[in-house]
This record gives sequence, structure tokens and C-alpha cells, in this order.
Amino acid sequence: MSLRLFNLPSGFCQMFLSVIRASAESAGSDLLAESRALTKGTHMGSARTERGFALRRLAGIGAALAASLSLLGLMSSPAAAAVRPLPTPTKVVVTQLTPQSFALNIGGTTPKLYSVFINGQITISIVQSSSTISIPVRGLTQNTDYTVRVQEILLPSGRTSPLSAPILVHTPAFVAPVRPNAPTNLRASAVTAESATLSWDASTTSGVTYRFYLNGAFRETTSATSLFVGPLFGFPNPIPSSGLRPGSANRLGVEAVNSAGVASALAELIVTTPGTAANAPTAPTNLRVSSVTNDRINVLWNPSTDSQFTETQLAYRLFLDGRFVGYTCSQYCFGSTSGSAGQLAPGTTYRIGIEAINPNGAISNVTEIVATTSAP
Repeated sequence: MSLRLFNLPSGFCQMFLSVIRASAESAGSDLLAESRALTKGTHMGSARTERGFALRRLAGIGAALAASLSLLGLMSSPAAAAVRPLPTPTKVVVTQLTPQSFALNIGGTTPKLYSVFINGQITISIVQSSSTISIPVRGLTQNTDYTVRVQEILLPSGRTSPLSAPILVHTPAFVAPVRPNAPTNLRASAVTAESATLSWDASTTSGVTYRFYLNGAFRETTSATSLFVGPLFGFPNPIPSSGLRPGSANRLGVEAVNSAGVASALAELIVTTPGTAANAPTAPTNLRVSSVTNDRINVLWNPSTDSQFTETQLAYRLFLDGRFVGYTCSQYCFGSTSGSAGQLAPGTTYRIGIEAINPNGAISNVTEIVATTSAP
């Protein structure tokens, strides 16, 4: 007969059963001899005595089985565990500390199961598959103390170690990057229906460049303190609607950017051009915050109207602090009256703007509100 035990080869199982059988038979023979000695010179004995002998024989067989398993290394006895205690984890290091997370590096032999205790509560249990394991711990609160301890569990025996010495982890507070000072005194000259020259005073922060925005959309980067604003030239003619809007209030913005890529506040100037304005939609109304989180602001508004198009034919563009973020769903998703700005800093105030655009490309004025993300 082919045997399989714990997915072991049949030859090993045959040897295993032979050891158990021999041990059990030896224990049974000893018990039988004892029973004969106790009942010698008497009658057959009471039923209670027979049952007692049977129970003692079963106990002897069980002890033999346990001894056999221990002999084969498939069962650890309490005495053996006491002789070989699992040491307290010591190779525990906290790395990659952020306001809301850190990594726990643990070194040791494999295979082991590790339980991580945060402030006395089991948070993570993970099996180590290499000599060093890095366990991410996320969802923490900034500027907060945490006590971290680790327990090892040896596989497959299940023996556990004492908890490691407590490690005090303090998550740092969110720190806003140091922003350069914004340029000042924006002014326009040589204004026409579609163009103007924009100048400004340099930022007081050294080593910066400038990013220019026209009606919220990024146009170019320059190291100078003036530039010409007009239609973008394609081939063979200028790109339509790429300059200033005729007969309209145009928003020109400049920000300073340092070598780390951190931008200043956006300095803005409204330039009203001569000429006839396009037949544009009305500005959205009743712009309001529907919900906020620590990194997102969601807004709603009442739809714009247009003399040539229905409300469902109008699209909307979202602005954050004067910079164009994107269409509220997609460029061709018309009629939407809700939007969302994400990846924001906690506890920070922003200007949220919405403008309507019709299928001809005519754009309304911008409606703005101020909203603040929740604290971290």
C-alpha cells in the first residue's frame, strides 16, 4: 500500500509507522504484564478494573506516539521548547519615515512569521521570505508618537518569541516647501485686440525663472522680466484663439520658480482688449463647495447659459489658484456641473475657478471661490 503523510515519501511513512507500532506494542506489553501481576490469584476481575487497564493502555500508546513524533522531529515537546527558547527580536530598524508612514526593516533567519504591534495592537502579520524584510506601515497621523514592537513566530513549530524592546516613532509634521517670492508690479503695454506686452518686477528670491499663464493656461517659461503675448504661430497662419480674447477681460499670470521646482504664488493682471467679443456663454453661478478632504476639494455650480447653444452643449474648465487644471470631466463631456481638484496640501486655502466654453470655443468669464482642505 502506498502511504502519504504530511506529503512525505511512502518509504519515510512506512518507517514512521514501524516506529509507532514498535513503541505502542512495547507499551502495551508492559501494561499487559502489569495487569496480570495485579490480578494474579484473583478471579477474572471487575469490569471497572478491565476498563482501567484499557484506558491505561491507550495512554501508553499515546505517549509512545508522542515520543515517536518527537524522535522524528515532527512534534516539539514542551521540554524541548523550554531548552531552545526563541530569542527576542533585536534587528528591528525604522526607515523611510514620513508624516503618515514608515518602513520597518527586520533581519533574521527564515522562515518566520512576524507580528507588528503598534501601540499594543497587532497591526500587521507577515511571513519573512528573505534574510531581511521591509514592512510598510501606513495610515498614520502626522506629528504623533507611536510605540512599535515585534514578535517572531518560528515556522512550522509555532513557537513565539517575547516582544521586542519598544521603539518610539514620532511622525513628523507636514512642512510646506519654502516658496520663492512672487514677482510684483505686473503691467501691460501696446495692447491690441489680440496681443500685448507684459512686464513685471523681478522676484526678490535669487536664481528663479518665470512661468507665464494666459487665462489660466500655461504658455511658456522665461528668465526675462517681460514678454510678448499674442497669437501662437503655426504653419502657415497663426493658431486661432491663441492670443488675447478681443473685447474681453484677459487674465495674465506670472509665477517665480526656484531650482527645486517650487513655485511662488501666481501674480495676476487683468487686461481688457479692444474689439468685439465673441458670443460667449455667461459665467457659471452659485459656485460652492460640496465636500472636502485633506487633499481634495469638490465643487458644484449652476450651469451657464448661451444664446446659441443649450446648457448640455457647454463644457467647463477648472482652475486652481488661477492655473488651468483641466476640463471637469473631459473636453467632450458637456453639461457637467461638478468638478474636483485633487492632490492638494492638507489645511491649505485655494482659489477654485470655473469657466464655461461653448462648441465654437468662446469662453465665459471665470467664477471663483475660496476653499480650504481639511487638517491632516
